[in-house]
Amino acid sequence: YTLQIAAMTTKKQADRMVSRLWKKRMKGVYVVKSRRRSGGYWFKIRIGRFISKQSAKDFADRLISDRAVKNYFIISYPKDND
Repeated sequence: YTLQIAAMTTKKQADRMVSRLWKKRMKGVYVVKSRRRSGGYWFKIRIGRFISKQSAKDFADRLISDRAVKNYFIISYPKDND
């Protein structure tokens, strides 16, 4: 699981947010670029990799309490087929 905390329409906006999070010593922050249906791209700001949905939620709730982020949603990764 990972947390998505924002989606920006420009790389510049995404870079500013990532920079701000790094200044707060936030680790595991990364950006995923994906196409928008209407054209252009989304720059999705995500944080971390968690082994369970609950651990992702607990971390996100701490971010909300610390006012590091305003909202989030949890994304699951596809299961590995070892």
